[in-house]
Amino acid sequence: MRWNLCFPFPPGDCWCLTRYVRDFAEQYPEDILSPVVPRPEMFRHNPHFRAAVPGAEQIVFRFETPRGRRPVWGNIDPADTMVGEIYAGINELTGREVQVRTPAPEIYFTAEEKRYSLVPLDRPVCIVNAGYKSDIPVKFFGTDNFQRVVDALGDRVLFVQVGASRRGTDFHPRLRGVLDLIGKTSLRELALLVYHADFVLTGISQLHHLAGIETYKPRTCITVAGGREPENWANCHLRDGVKWEWIAANADFRSCCENDPAFHPLPGCWERDCASGRVPPCMKSISPERIIEIFEKELKK
Repeated sequence: MRWNLCFPFPPGDCWCLTRYVRDFAEQYPEDILSPVVPRPEMFRHNPHFRAAVPGAEQIVFRFETPRGRRPVWGNIDPADTMVGEIYAGINELTGREVQVRTPAPEIYFTAEEKRYSLVPLDRPVCIVNAGYKSDIPVKFFGTDNFQRVVDALGDRVLFVQVGASRRGTDFHPRLRGVLDLIGKTSLRELALLVYHADFVLTGISQLHHLAGIETYKPRTCITVAGGREPENWANCHLRDGVKWEWIAANADFRSCCENDPAFHPLPGCWERDCASGRVPPCMKSISPERIIEIFEKELKK
């Protein structure tokens, strides 16, 4: 059987899909699943990828119903994750029972790509996404908070600021004391930056998932998560050599993250915006010093 899978989501979600693509190909070699994604370059050189063809059965994955609150794929177990929903949803569409075996997102670099670094590597490198997208501004930590981290560590760490630059969609206030690559990298170049990096600093974004790709040296991903979603939902990758530091909201602000059993049994507001302002209270409760302490600890190793 052959399917063309329409997966019309941003790159962060598609990096999670790479796990399923490998597991499907290895567990059901007699079938073919062809992902159709907005940025197909992430699958370049991937031995498990098969391009879509006319005549294959067309299936479409959606995280949510049209009303936008409840995932399509039934009740969510408290132990479930974003990746788990992808597996459950596509399994239901195809009738296959693909098991989660690939532990983290994947990208396949050529030997030449691996040798090439966009930035100097004479000191530790941190790739930082200090912005937000207009569709979910509740994930924004605040420019001043990111700047305090850079000011405290910029003499020892090369901070490389990245982000898309779609007018009216992506907002990335420039930080001082960083190498500015906002809007200057392709998707694979961004992945190469992460491949060569010692640190990733981001909100819940593509960079959080991309931090799980292949390593050749230790990498630490610091994700400023706030209180929008429970940790297990997105912080669900395992990769030797990668450490994820999930910085959640202070418990005092959990009162605005009431349990909504119709959507998810674990607390999280799941909102796209916050009535309390551009930087939500859950984000304001996170001190930049917490992030600086993580850097300091890792730099001493």
